[in-house]
Amino acid sequence: ELAEDLDAEDFQLTVSAYRPAGTDIKIYIKAQNGYDFDEFDNLAWSEMELFEGVGAYSTVANINDYREFKFKIKDSDKTGGLQSSPFAYTSQGGAFEGFKRFQIRIDMLSPNIHNAPTLKDYRGIALT
Repeated sequence: ELAEDLDAEDFQLTVSAYRPAGTDIKIYIKAQNGYDFDEFDNLAWSEMELFEGVGAYSTVANINDYREFKFKIKDSDKTGGLQSSPFAYTSQGGAFEGFKRFQIRIDMLSPNIHNAPTLKDYRGIALT
């Protein structure tokens, strides 16, 4: 939960990960406006968009080949679909822009357990 009067309109997440070819990392955000009294667990997850490191993959021969990948909220999840607009969503409580609370989910995807991505660290920033 963000501090009082510091509601956010956007979010970016940077992960340092080992991501070999054939695997993927998906990031999701669940965000809630301070005036939305719907149950947080009932809110929908929104998939974030990879915007830096799109074609980057780690070398399979080196499991310590960590790369940085940057994710942002998709423009389609913003007011009017505009990049500079705030995150917008609809819940049972109505339509909202911006958020006070958020949760991040990171899915590491691989067709087999012998060639799976791993996460070294992650850091996010809520933007106003």
